[in-house]
Amino acid sequence: MPIVAPLQRRPLEADPATSRSSLRASPDGWSALGLIGAAFLLLGLLDIALGWYPTAFGNLEWEFGTISGSLNALAIPMLGVYLMLASAVARGDRRMGRIVAVIMGVLLITLLALGVVYLTVVPVALKSVASNALVALGMKKAVVKALSLGVVDVALLSVGLRKGWRVGSRP
Repeated sequence: MPIVAPLQRRPLEADPATSRSSLRASPDGWSALGLIGAAFLLLGLLDIALGWYPTAFGNLEWEFGTISGSLNALAIPMLGVYLMLASAVARGDRRMGRIVAVIMGVLLITLLALGVVYLTVVPVALKSVASNALVALGMKKAVVKALSLGVVDVALLSVGLRKGWRVGSRP
């Protein structure tokens, strides 16, 4: 008596009522994803904006900490803007794609401007902690993390901006 019975093979039956168009995701689902993305974007940007208040431009410690914190907190708004982009691409919504591209462009320009300020603050910050090896190590880690996040975010925003601007323009 065999322990394992041989598989019985039956031909797969194709259901003519099921077509490719019925297998596609519902436009309502993609719209909901876009709304969730907009909520992530707005709430994430609100969180970042609260970190900037009250402002203390000219205070190098504040500038270093605030820019580093902003780069750390940018993951949620980036997720949100990419959810909005995915929704626009899936629905072929050219107008929404352009809106998302503009948002990404504003974020990109802001990140580049913050990067310039950050690069001017880093040498002073590292010099101020040079006498304490442990604090200097933590500062160097923070700089590497912030620069890595900044470079990756700039790259993601650049790619997303191009994709968002081209939504609906291809056949």
